Amino acid sequence: MEKYLRIENTKILEKIPISISTLCFRSLENELHIHTYTHIAFVLAGNATGNVRDTEHLFPPYSCSIVAPYTLHSFDTRSSEDTPIVVHIRFKDSFLTERGYRFFHYNNTLRFEEMTIPEFIVFNDENKTEAKLIIRALTTEFENKESMSFDLIAKYLAEFFRMIAMATPQEPVPSFKKETIQCIENAVDYIECHFNEKLTIDDVLPLTTMSRSVFTNRFKSITGMTFVQFLTSVRLGHVLHMLHVTEMSLNEIAVETGLYNKTNLVRTFTKYFGMSPMRYRAYFAETSPGIMERHQMYKKRWKWLEEENK
Repeated sequence: MEKYLRIENTKILEKIPISISTLCFRSLENELHIHTYTHIAFVLAGNATGNVRDTEHLFPPYSCSIVAPYTLHSFDTRSSEDTPIVVHIRFKDSFLTERGYRFFHYNNTLRFEEMTIPEFIVFNDENKTEAKLIIRALTTEFENKESMSFDLIAKYLAEFFRMIAMATPQEPVPSFKKETIQCIENAVDYIECHFNEKLTIDDVLPLTTMSRSVFTNRFKSITGMTFVQFLTSVRLGHVLHMLHVTEMSLNEIAVETGLYNKTNLVRTFTKYFGMSPMRYRAYFAETSPGIMERHQMYKKRWKWLEEENK
């Protein structure tokens, strides 16, 4: 079966470091796509299906998906008999790291305080109440526009990650010195800020204290990708965004994202996603209209569930 790719509008994080919203859809079909940020989807009611890195998941009430940046995934609520209630939390790594929390990707897996964050979890009777209370606190604080505290939201988010990490088996992971991790973080930050330039490993080495061979090895061990693969993923994430929200030509997009020309953009995009950029743009234009209208209609029916899940 042919797979299509979509990306959400990343402009939601241009003015604020985190976005929290509650969506109520029964007919939302979300095909394979990627984000340039971490995405949490917490199902309060109803059912959904999803795919994270070619692994299928069934999402019952009180289940959650936590997807790292640049990870292919999907989320589909069409299978639910009732209107699903899903809390979506989107944020960049800097939201937590700038507030003193250890949060990074190791081998494409999210880590918090040296603990592994699972990509999918179903909360049981012992922890679903705590999970719901934390999600409710996050949502309530974010909706309180007059006195909202990003520091408090970060604290709740840290509590959520700590809870799910403690509730799931921990697999052994490579141990790296803090100095090594900081060097790789510096390199990643530089790539994400200068992705549209002609970048090589030599451009980021001055930000580290490593030799070229050591940096190459550590970068792949921690991020799960080579330098070139990571740079390409960042660039293609911005390509998807521009195809979605602009009418720029492929040549213009190629120049803006560091892919230089239309030929290179089409070749790279098609190899990575299995379809041409123009086909992606046409498909998205055909399937996107009406989503926000349905959201506004269903959102009026939303309310927080009682403990009995009524």
